[in-house]
Amino acid sequence: MPFWVLAGAYKPAVSPLFDSQHPPLSFHITFISIMADEDYDRRPRRRPPPPTDAAYQAAVRHAGGNEDPSFFQSAMQGVLSRHPVPPGDDYDESEAPPHHRPVRQEEADAAERVHREIYEQGNGAPQSHHSAEDVGQAAALHAFQMHQQQQQQRQQEDQEEGGGGGGGGGGMQDFMGMAMGEATNLFNAGGGQGDKMAMVQSAAMMAMKIYMSQQQSSDSGGGGGGLGGMLGGLLGGGGGPSGMMGLLTKMM
Repeated sequence: MPFWVLAGAYKPAVSPLFDSQHPPLSFHITFISIMADEDYDRRPRRRPPPPTDAAYQAAVRHAGGNEDPSFFQSAMQGVLSRHPVPPGDDYDESEAPPHHRPVRQEEADAAERVHREIYEQGNGAPQSHHSAEDVGQAAALHAFQMHQQQQQQRQQEDQEEGGGGGGGGGGMQDFMGMAMGEATNLFNAGGGQGDKMAMVQSAAMMAMKIYMSQQQSSDSGGGGGGLGGMLGGLLGGGGGPSGMMGLLTKMM
């Protein structure tokens, strides 16, 4: 059965988070259908890493220190308790909880549209027709973008210091925290309208799905070295092809 693999491409875009003379890179999400081989269902199941205090502290930092870590911990516990994981590794794929599945194409299309409406058309604020789930998913995509920019910056600094550029830092806990913190920022940018807890939970869910998309691409034979490998590939790290083609090359 097919699954979907995350890839990205960049284009210049205007964002309220950066000045107009140095526009950030916004991305378009696309997914590639890959046919799993016959042994796929017998492989050990990938699972998102359990959230730790590092994720909650990252969320607090990204939200400007205006939230308590316990708020983000409660949000994550709500996601995990609402979608329990079947015991063992032999459960059917249809029984996997949502956060143990990769992002579906329709989810990617919808999240990209909302991300564009908020960050490129809405000056960084949700619009009245955006649901809490919409806002959370857009926040996770924006956190993904910022995380990979930070990864590249850390690698460049490491190279300049003679370290070889091997350590990107951050990791899944940092990315997950940034996604939750960014959802809080969007809630505040929207004047406190909507369900903040639901926005944060949607962001956490989307972050884990992005992680699962990368893990399944690694299982298909593409390697990638965890979240850092995916992020580096999107930016063409390591001297290879840039943008979408860089990531596709890593996957094949």
